[in-house]
Amino acid sequence: MVQQIPSNNGHALSLNDAFKQEISTSTKPLAIIVNPSKSTSVFAGEIFELRVTVTNQGNQGAIINIYIDESSGLLRQWCSSPYESLALANHSSAEVTFRLAIPMNATPNTYKYLLVIDAPQHYPEDTPIRHEAQLQVLPPVQSAVRVNDPTFAILPATSAIQPAAIQPGQPQDIKIVVYNRSDRVDRFRLTCPDLPSNWFTITYPEGLVEEGLVTERESLALNPGAKGHIQLRLLFPLNIKAGNYTPAFCLSSVNHLDLVLMDVVYLQVNPIYKLMPELQTMIAKVGQEAGWFRLLLANSGNTLREINLSLLEGTEKPICTYSFSPEQVRIGAQATSQIDLRVKPNKWWRRPWFGKGLPIQFYVEFVDTYKLPVPERLEGTLIWEARPLWHLILLALTGIGVITSLIFLIWWFLFRPPTPPKIAEFASISSLYQEATGDAISLSWQIRNPQQLQAIKIVGISPESGIALSSAVLYDFSQGIPRELQDFCKLERVLNCQNVRTDAQQAGNYVFQMEIFAKKGEQLADSQKTSTIKIGALALPKIVEFSSTQPIYQEIASGLDTISPNISTGEGGAGASIALNWKIANPEQLQELKLVGRHLDGTVIAPLKTYNLLNGIPSELTLYCDSKTNLICRKVPTNVRKAGDYIFEVLLVPKQANNQVTISQKTENIRINYYQAPLRILELAVNGQEALPKYILQGNPLNPARNFVISWKVAGDKNTKVELLPSPGTVSLEGAISYPISQQVGSERITLLVTGIYGQKLSRTVTIEKVSPPLNPPSKPDVKGVLPRPLSPQGTDSEKLPAPKQRNLPIAPGEAGKNSSIFAPAAPPSPSSLLSLPKRNIATPPPVIQGNPQPNNLFSSPSLPKLNIPTPPPLIQGNPQPNNLSSSTPSPTSSMQPSPMEIPPQFD
Repeated sequence: MVQQIPSNNGHALSLNDAFKQEISTSTKPLAIIVNPSKSTSVFAGEIFELRVTVTNQGNQGAIINIYIDESSGLLRQWCSSPYESLALANHSSAEVTFRLAIPMNATPNTYKYLLVIDAPQHYPEDTPIRHEAQLQVLPPVQSAVRVNDPTFAILPATSAIQPAAIQPGQPQDIKIVVYNRSDRVDRFRLTCPDLPSNWFTITYPEGLVEEGLVTERESLALNPGAKGHIQLRLLFPLNIKAGNYTPAFCLSSVNHLDLVLMDVVYLQVNPIYKLMPELQTMIAKVGQEAGWFRLLLANSGNTLREINLSLLEGTEKPICTYSFSPEQVRIGAQATSQIDLRVKPNKWWRRPWFGKGLPIQFYVEFVDTYKLPVPERLEGTLIWEARPLWHLILLALTGIGVITSLIFLIWWFLFRPPTPPKIAEFASISSLYQEATGDAISLSWQIRNPQQLQAIKIVGISPESGIALSSAVLYDFSQGIPRELQDFCKLERVLNCQNVRTDAQQAGNYVFQMEIFAKKGEQLADSQKTSTIKIGALALPKIVEFSSTQPIYQEIASGLDTISPNISTGEGGAGASIALNWKIANPEQLQELKLVGRHLDGTVIAPLKTYNLLNGIPSELTLYCDSKTNLICRKVPTNVRKAGDYIFEVLLVPKQANNQVTISQKTENIRINYYQAPLRILELAVNGQEALPKYILQGNPLNPARNFVISWKVAGDKNTKVELLPSPGTVSLEGAISYPISQQVGSERITLLVTGIYGQKLSRTVTIEKVSPPLNPPSKPDVKGVLPRPLSPQGTDSEKLPAPKQRNLPIAPGEAGKNSSIFAPAAPPSPSSLLSLPKRNIATPPPVIQGNPQPNNLFSSPSLPKLNIPTPPPLIQGNPQPNNLSSSTPSPTSSMQPSPMEIPPQFD
């Protein structure tokens, strides 16, 4: 029986596709039904609907994405909404419809599309599910046909509702009627691009069709207004799948090469149901194993078959169990499946003891899931072989064993001798004891059948050498429990003794051996040993902590002592030294404590010092140590004060060590830094006067360099490094040099850099600016020692500024009497003069140094009016002689103010 599958757009689903849809619902959590599922056709200008039904068979709700993949090309573009999503609860279903509007101008062709069903959040292992199919676009039905265009018709006429039935392997003839409606002779050829060339045969008429017209075998020639026939024979192969096929046929004209006539033939391939089963015997005779048969099932039809296998035994009460692998098979068209059948006999008592064996007949039956025709059942036979000879022998031996067992039981209960005593348990209360507590090893044991016990012997031996470490003890049980064990033992069904003390108290490893003797003959009945029992020796002292109070100390200037921020001078005596901290566990076992200090190269710097602790803390350590539970000592001085790197070592001599050092520990590297005196620049002078940060000098490149004296004085120690930069470099802590200054215009810096032993730095810098002389220098006035006095803004001299005080400028040694340039810094106004000024925005001009005055001469000038005049930097003009001194300057008027080009550069 063929199951009918619903159709869409007039195209029915193939039976093969229907099987796939039904089966997919039982193997995965998502069941998918696509309609149409395979190739289908549609006319240009129509709307194609692709329906997808999704069923959530899982145990959870899921969000399912359904979309047409981008690889589908034009079909995805024709779909108005190619991406849809569903939210389905478990055991629910929904349908999604994709509407594809096929344009009227779409090229007739077969288009492939890919449909994807994906649930990545809820079923990542079972999705995505991909479905590939084809859509054939046919020419539009309402296409315009010109009056003179040729036409053709296919007989018999077919449609999607009434397709032409075709049987695989049998020919199907179709007639093509061609009409030449033009006024010219034309030749026509028929092609079918949708079918393989060996599936059809095209036959054109031969010979003279009409008077004066010769035709070719590869085309149909027609006179104007004539019609002709082309014979088409379809022969589908036997292995073609059942279903609907819509091949398109194209008719081309020689006269109209741009005209292609197309039509579709609707065909339905009838299904063929033909299964060919075969049962092959692999193992038919069995004893204890299972029989093995192989079932070959060949599908010679053209549909997908789903077959369920079952088995029926030929006896009223089945003897065997049967198992198929697999029990259900799916066989495609022209495919073969292989199923293994295992037959296992179960009822062992029905197996024959002798003979040729027991034949067991069974029948394999076939059931189609969709009630399609199946072949008749197959018969098979399994032979259960007779038992082997050794089974009979085993049966005889079993009988003999039963008789023997009965005899043994009679002897056991009536004639058996009494059971000797036996040790059930023998062990120590603990596996570890301590010598310090003074406890002895205690033993416990249990002995079965104590009524037959005569005596118990216990001895302790060494587990390594076997030498007796504890004396042997013999307990006599002939009169019952001896007196010395009555407080430790109880006699019931077993003899139970607990916490029996031995004489083993010395440190070491012990193994105790027990031997028990029976009353009958006083023979050894049983013996047993304990596991190793250890008595730990007295705890040795242990160094828990040993270090200095701090890792780095600082050397002291006076006497090169050391001082530590954590140790006051009073605790370490006159000038503290390196102090040590230590913590020692188990001090009661300590006999001596030794200290020694060394350099890193091993040289002893602090001689070995020994402290005797037999009588408690010695007097030397009473101020620093406490020994309540541990020996804790803090800030113990060592009298090591010199700078360097040291390591101290403590050595412990336990009381049980026979004056041999067994424990030692060293400190980390302890450093005493060298003494570093405070760094200060006490003096930096230029030509004997305190240096200022900046000077201005009028230079002349034509003149040679001039020398001046730089002196300095630095507070430091022997490790202090003093540098005068850029030259001469490293100098002593105190000194003076003659420093040349070039006459080139520019800037020079002289830096005094002081560096300590640990990298700390101090510096002072003097900057000398060398400027060009004025382009138009003013004429020298006759009046000496008087500075120019500008007019006040009101033109009166009623208010005067205090005259600035001229500083004495020394001359470098050896430069007196020479034509040298002397520089001087600008002198700032004194605080008293600033307080006496009225509250006006008036600046006091600095002194302008001209010439080369002597060190003892004072440069003075009259009081200046209170004008808003900017303060120029100090200037050096020309090369005056050392003995010349400008004594006075005329009072300038407003017309004598220098031009901006004549004013030297200003420096803040």
